Amino acid sequence: MMNLRRRFVNLVAENCMSSVCSLHRLDVSQRLFYPSTAEAEAAKPTIYRLSLPPPTYNFQPAVVGRNVEQHLFGLANPRISESRILWRSQEGNTFLYDADSHTAWSMPNGLRYKGYGPIVISAPVPVDDADADADADSAPGEQEDLFVMCSNSGYPSFQVLRFDHSKPKPFNPRTFTDADPSWEWNSLPPPPVSEGSSIYTHAVLDGGRVICVSASPFGGTYLFDTVGREWMRQATSDWHMPFLGAPQYVPDLKLWLGVSWSGDEDDSDRHHLCASSDLGGAVDAATRGEYRPSVTVTHHWKEGLETPVGWNTASAELLDLGEGRFCIAKIIYEVVKDDYPEYQNSVGKTAALLTGVEMVRGAGDGCSSNPSSSSSSEEGFRMVVHKSLRYIFRRESINWVL
Repeated sequence: MMNLRRRFVNLVAENCMSSVCSLHRLDVSQRLFYPSTAEAEAAKPTIYRLSLPPPTYNFQPAVVGRNVEQHLFGLANPRISESRILWRSQEGNTFLYDADSHTAWSMPNGLRYKGYGPIVISAPVPVDDADADADADSAPGEQEDLFVMCSNSGYPSFQVLRFDHSKPKPFNPRTFTDADPSWEWNSLPPPPVSEGSSIYTHAVLDGGRVICVSASPFGGTYLFDTVGREWMRQATSDWHMPFLGAPQYVPDLKLWLGVSWSGDEDDSDRHHLCASSDLGGAVDAATRGEYRPSVTVTHHWKEGLETPVGWNTASAELLDLGEGRFCIAKIIYEVVKDDYPEYQNSVGKTAALLTGVEMVRGAGDGCSSNPSSSSSSEEGFRMVVHKSLRYIFRRESINWVL
């Protein structure tokens, strides 16, 4: 859960011809949300056309038009800042750009290529581990670990970088010397996913002590001990997390909120909003080596979050914007019908679909009119859909929503 209310969602668009990536910052209050909850509830769900804001910064690779998939972007400090963008260029150089101060820092080299769809996870350093690691200038709780892992078995790589927010600048030039060897990318055991599987969801639990990932189609859920820096052997493939991307914990509701991995009965209605109250319990049971068959989804919200007719969802992510507001970011593609059997259901246009949603207190059917959805009126909260924006890819494609 974020410690601040975010003003921007960061969109990184890649030019299909030049491979130049540009950062566009979308003001969520102006573009994704109505001025009030009442106004959002009164409005008819509509998908508006998204015009990208002017670019804040351009990330120029040294090699143009080759290996464009080797770019890597991530939000480095999501609990502390919405503006620090991690970039690994396709040549292997790593930088951090702060959009608030318009400052770029070079970072330690050594972050290896992670294949298509790498996963960037920012986790607080557990207090006991931070105490043992802190120096006179560091404050426990200010340190953070930045984990980067491959999402599939094709590039089995997992690395971590630790840095400290209590320093005047987290990337002090002195840390590039031999006097402080901790300022480097350290290799970790890769995720133990089966060959042919991909990680589709991940979560940070227990104050940063555990990273939980689920893989499909051949695999289950695996737990990484961030203090011991090893995968827990007790974790088995007996259960899967029901989310896609990174679920977010909402303390006020005591729920894990995320984009659904699959539908209630089949995959035709997947990628709506869902919630679970027992993810933490499932992880605790797994760490003790106890059998835990699944994580129970207690709520579904679908109305206003449907993928447009004639389009399918390729990927989806839930971004925590703070104070009960979220952005559901989907990459969708048009399904084209053709008279020739070999081209049936081919892919047409591709687009990004962004939807602002709000979780609010108060009775009401927060789960839409869908009869399969559970009511949240007893718990005293509901979901309110604000605005939806669609950007159809042409010269530029949005591959990262941070």
